[in-house]
Amino acid sequence: MIKVCFDHQIFSLQKYGGISRYFCELAIHLESLKGIDVEILPFLHKNKHLLESGCRQKLGGYFRQVKKTTLARFLINSLLFESVNHLRPPDIVHRTYYGNINFGYAKYVTTIHDFIPEKYPYQFDDVERFIRLKRKAILESDHVICVSNATKQDLLSYYPIVENKLSVIHHASSLNTGPLQRPTCQQRINEKVPQKPYLLYVGDRSGYKNFDTLLRALSQSNKIRKDFSMICFGGLPFDDKELKRMADLHLDLPIEHLTGDDQMLSKLYQNATLFVHPSLYEGFGISILEAMSLGCPVVCSDLPVFQEVTNDAAAKFDPAQASSICHTLETVLYANDQRKKLITKGHENEKRFSWKKTAEKTLSIYRQLNAE
Repeated sequence: MIKVCFDHQIFSLQKYGGISRYFCELAIHLESLKGIDVEILPFLHKNKHLLESGCRQKLGGYFRQVKKTTLARFLINSLLFESVNHLRPPDIVHRTYYGNINFGYAKYVTTIHDFIPEKYPYQFDDVERFIRLKRKAILESDHVICVSNATKQDLLSYYPIVENKLSVIHHASSLNTGPLQRPTCQQRINEKVPQKPYLLYVGDRSGYKNFDTLLRALSQSNKIRKDFSMICFGGLPFDDKELKRMADLHLDLPIEHLTGDDQMLSKLYQNATLFVHPSLYEGFGISILEAMSLGCPVVCSDLPVFQEVTNDAAAKFDPAQASSICHTLETVLYANDQRKKLITKGHENEKRFSWKKTAEKTLSIYRQLNAE
């Protein structure tokens, strides 16, 4: 029996987020496999994915977020994590982030999700320290998992010395697609979603997410502005700068911002005319698989990572050119047959990815390390 420990780091730092969702899904699916004991030690965590996922936590529990307590929570959890693991040493520690965690007797695995801070440092505070910690975690780990071949190539461009200890293990879609849990969610959708058919955008809109170029693309199409609206789900509400930008571009189509749970997002995917992902860079692209799994046609940037994730199941554009985005959107929005083909291909493509496969491949790495 291999004893594997997931540390507290990401659960101390994230309330929601793709990395914490990944570790929750990984833990749940590892627990269904034989020969492994997975221990999550979040202690005083603030993570809603962990709270709602049903992951088995042997120590610790949800602690409601209080302003300016993240650092204190992290330090307390670090001390508790070190104490517990000295008393009950694991065979393998799978770091959930890049902080200094080091027990000489355990093997270490680190998952690398992207190189956004390295490529877009101006978007992050204290980025030099973050990159230094990440570099240390990569070099000191016994094995490094990359979430895509594109991320692996990025990693090798920075740290070619680690090539012999790398694996690529893809993510999967994991939206809870059950019925809306609260009537207020359906009410908010009814109130906020315009009567016009809508394009769906999901997530943060800053910097490399390239939302401004999407706005410029929409401003170039009289047809889209006349016939469609847009929903932006997640991220922060529109700020004054974004609202001014929309006004300057004379964007007269309705653009609404919504937040909510998985069930609400699922319903938005299911009812959208298409999902658009204009990012300049990503490490993977879970939202693309979410859209495909729920029958929403995908229009996205022509990036190596999206080529890897979508094959030919998405319509692609040059994300640096608003005219390219505009042309591709118009082509898909006004061609029912093409949207139907994208939906069919999307369903088939999404089946290539599953958290069961992710867990099985990860367990294989754990076993290999434990046998060394």
